[in-house]
This record gives sequence, C-alpha cells and structure tokens, in this order.
Amino acid sequence: MRMSGNFRLLLLVVALFLVVLLSKPTTHSVDFLVYYHAARVLVDGHGALYGPQSGIGWPQIFRYPPLFLLAFLPFALLPLKTALVLWVALKCAALFFAVKALAVQNGFPRTGWWWLIPVCVCGGFIVQEFRFGNAQFLIFVLVAAALWSLRQRPVFSAFLLALAVSLKVWPLFFLPYVAARRHIRVAFLTAAFVIGLTLLPAVHFGWRGNIALLRQWTAQEWGTGSLGQQAWFPSQSLGGVLQRYLTAMDFSNWPDPNYPHVNFVAMDPRIVRSLWMVLTVIGYGGLLLLARAEPVHLDSLTDALSFCALPLLQPFAYRPEMVVLLWPAMTAGALLARREALPRWPRFLLWAAVLLEALQPLAPGAQMQRFFQAAGVDCWATCLLAAGLLAVWLQSRRAEDPVIGSIGCPGCRIRRMTVCGFLDAIRANGKSISSVGRSVGRDVPSFVCLAWLLLSSPRNNCIHSIIPHGADRNPADRSKPPDHMRAKEVISNADVDQCARRTGRIES
Repeated sequence: MRMSGNFRLLLLVVALFLVVLLSKPTTHSVDFLVYYHAARVLVDGHGALYGPQSGIGWPQIFRYPPLFLLAFLPFALLPLKTALVLWVALKCAALFFAVKALAVQNGFPRTGWWWLIPVCVCGGFIVQEFRFGNAQFLIFVLVAAALWSLRQRPVFSAFLLALAVSLKVWPLFFLPYVAARRHIRVAFLTAAFVIGLTLLPAVHFGWRGNIALLRQWTAQEWGTGSLGQQAWFPSQSLGGVLQRYLTAMDFSNWPDPNYPHVNFVAMDPRIVRSLWMVLTVIGYGGLLLLARAEPVHLDSLTDALSFCALPLLQPFAYRPEMVVLLWPAMTAGALLARREALPRWPRFLLWAAVLLEALQPLAPGAQMQRFFQAAGVDCWATCLLAAGLLAVWLQSRRAEDPVIGSIGCPGCRIRRMTVCGFLDAIRANGKSISSVGRSVGRDVPSFVCLAWLLLSSPRNNCIHSIIPHGADRNPADRSKPPDHMRAKEVISNADVDQCARRTGRIES
C-alpha cells in the first residue's frame, strides 16, 4: 500500500522546515545541548558526567546511561550546528519511515485529509520534541520497530528493545508486556541483551569506571524518578495531574513560577503517592491482561493502547516525551476513517480526544497555555484516546465470539467452549438444581457467568428462553458431548437478535 502524494509532500515539507528552523536557534535545542556538552566532557577528559554540574546545569543535567554517551559520541566530534542539523535530519527520516509503516499496518486511507487527525493529536508534541532536540522519538522508533518484528524476527526484536532500554530506561515498561503476549523467549533474550549492552561501555571506561558511572546515574535518577521530588514542569502523567489537583504545590522554585494552582484540596503528598501507585498497578495489570487475551488481528490495537498507557502511568510525562502517542494517533485516524463500521461511543471518545488536542494550541495567551498544562489537558486527552481504543478493542473481541456477544456478559473472558459446556450442564441437569449448583461451583468462570445471567434476567427475557429448552430436552440426548452446534440449538437467531437489541449490543 502506497501513501498518498499529499501525505508524502507534507512529511517532506515538515522535515525541511524543521531542519532549517533547528539549524539556527541552537540555544532553543536545550536537550541536544545537554547531550552535546556531556559527550564533549567525554572527549575532553574533564568535567562531570552526572550530578548538578553535568550537562548545562540544573535542571538540564545529563540523565542517560553511559551507553548513550558512546552512541552520541560521533555527533560530539562535529561542530555544534552541523551536529544539530544531522541529528534533526536523522529524526525526520525516522519520522517518515515510522509514519509510513504505521499507515501500512493500520490501513490508513490513501486519499482524503484523514492525516489531520494524527497531526492534531501528536503534531504539537513532535514539533516541540524536534525543537528541543530530545532523543525520545528515536527511542520510540526503536520500541515500535521491536513490536513490529516481534512475531517475524524475535531475536532482532529482542535486540532492538534491549538497545532502547540501554539508551533510555522507559522502554523497560514493555518487557512484561512482551512476556504477557506469550513471547517469553523474546523477553528473556531482551533481558540478556540489556545486561550485555549495559556492560558494553566497560570497553571504553574500564570495568570499575563503568560500574562507578552506573552507580552515579542510578543514584541521580532514583531521586528524580519519585513522584513529587525535584519536579520542574507540569507533568502530564496521571500521577502529576493527581499531585496538582490534590496537593498544594510550590511553583516558586521552578524555572517558570507562573503556573496557576488548580488544586481543590490539600492532601498529604504521601497519600497521593500511594493512590497513584495503586492506580498504576491496576492500570498496568489491566494492560497485561489485554496483552495476554489478545487475538493476533488485535496486535496493533493493543500496542496502541500500551503507548497510551506509558505516559499516563509513568511518574513524569513531559510534553515532548508524549511523541509516543504517534502510534495510537495513527490508529485512531484509521479507525475514524472507517466511520461506518465504528460504533457510536468509541467514535465519540476518539473525536473528543482529537478536538481537545486540536483546540489547545489555539487558546490565546501564555497564561491560558500555562493553565492548560497545569490542568493536565494532554493527560485527559490521552485518557479519552485510550478509552476510545479500549472500547474498540472490547467490541472487536466480543464480535469474534457470538455466544458471549449475544449473552452480553460485559468484560467476560470465558471462552466459547466454557459457555457451551455451562449451557449443556444446565440442560443435562435441568431436573436437579442441586446438581447444577455442585457442577457450577467447581467451575468458577461458569459461576461468574451464571451470576450475571441471573442478575440480568429482569431486563433480559432471553434467559427465560434458554433454560426451558434445556429442561425439556430429550433424556436420550444427554450423553452426547457438548459442541458449538448444541449451543446454537439452544440460542436461536431470533433470541440472539432480541437479546442484542435489548442490551444495546446492536442497533435496532
């Protein structure tokens, strides 16, 4: 599938614009200056690599593992402006190939102006990240490439993910995710590659020198990685938004002390930190359950959900770091382009996220922009985007299982054979309620489904048409093994349609 000429021309214009723009104001590329000065310390042989005196001074200190220094060393050997132009050109090339791969994978429309959806959602983050010269987008491309090649080239996927983890620690978020997707071998290979790549700088620094640098980096990042410690920007993660809403923050020590207070209570920060940790465990556990239960054709949608969960669940989420939303933004654009097949609620949630991100830059005045950042508009837009993709995921999951979809058990992870066996148990023991209870009691998933059926019976009369069929069944047929055809005998097409309409599964 080829991309449209308009889309290709847009990427080329954006790439040239960014190269020209960023080649002049080098003082605005503060993150690139941090990398450059740290690598120059390595070349010159004097100065601090970590701590308050590293980089260009607090808060722009160097925060990356030692391997990043060696990887960035070729840029430090060039003049500053030349190195910056090459750095941005490399990122523009990565942007082009990433967008092209995502367009092919998600079936993005060849014509039309649907590309405005990912531009509205993620364009501001990409422009800001490219302007600052951060390495976040390159790390995102490494992780995305690892997920793309997860099934076809597992060893290559493990190496790419390990390289991303060794350069910047946040891709470690995806190691349990890969294991939950039943790629245990890739997860173990990734861990082995991470150990090897972490020890690789010992070739340059020596064994003791590398261990000393790793200790300095760990001690530095342990302090900045905790919620509420050494923050100097309005984080767009769930923890940062909760902190600003539920605690009285002091902005006087920030580089920009003019952010407004948006808190409506003043709770103990330790309580807020505990609440954030509980929500993080619940959210990440839910993501792992989705990864474990996913069918193959929902791989890309589950990956998009994982990139939504990353900025929400991490301790800090700076706006340039939210370029990882490119994957879910492209997925949302492809889904909204097929608006006839997209249900109402997912479509509403996705459009709400797009409009929220599109209207935010249009707000006049710096103080209004500070208010939007303090209020966490990017966080709430990401929540809407994740909710819309999750609704599509759940409906796609139900659509492939007509028995569960017709019964309407929300969030039920019981497979079709389990439900069919449960229905056969009712039919086979229709004259003995105690026997049914003992049979169901031994099967917890079936018991959960039975409880839902009983609770929903006042508003769903289809349940009354299921059980009598089993009670009136011929006793000579009770010895036959359960199969899907017997489930279809119990639930007629008319009953399925009636049940689906009453529970809101399909439109009348």
